[in-house]
Amino acid sequence: MSDIENIAERSHEPLTQLTGDYELEAQLGFTVAQAVGGRVRGRFERVEGTARLDGDDPSKSSVQLTIRTDSIRTGNKRRDDHLCRSFLDAAGHPLATFSSTQVRRLGESTFRVAGVLTLRGVTKPVTLELKLTAGPRFHGETTIDRRDWQVVWNAPAEGWGLFVGYDVTVQVDVVATRRPRQAPSGPVVAGFETKS
Repeated sequence: MSDIENIAERSHEPLTQLTGDYELEAQLGFTVAQAVGGRVRGRFERVEGTARLDGDDPSKSSVQLTIRTDSIRTGNKRRDDHLCRSFLDAAGHPLATFSSTQVRRLGESTFRVAGVLTLRGVTKPVTLELKLTAGPRFHGETTIDRRDWQVVWNAPAEGWGLFVGYDVTVQVDVVATRRPRQAPSGPVVAGFETKS
């Protein structure tokens, strides 16, 4: 039985115990078709963020992620440098961001998160489905068209059409760590905080 099912069984209020503010550590991977050599897989190594989870009303939850664009890694430094320069313009736009605009619960542990992704100074909507597992951890996947963010570099590949595909499959794995509650700024007497 999963953690979320245990919570539901004990309290009859699934997700309630997850309500709070969280720091996020994320692994952001991607896959894109390439004319020669099949598919290219890579990741961004520096992704972090924050979230507010509301277990009683998930629609009140929110998430923000920040991605260092120069942290892209595909296992080939020459290609990584090319992606930073010609695809991501990492020098001019060192950060990409995602901010949720809507969270909708689909099932016991699945959610649809809509938001906006800002990349290369262009902001466009993105929607992905996330599954909650123990931890809490979330895993999700979506497909975007990189041209929506003006990532249009390409080259003809003889006999193959274009060298790099435009559709990019994005995989997200997020580990959420609850923020500690802040202690009162002064001593508490009879239930009231006093100034020190």
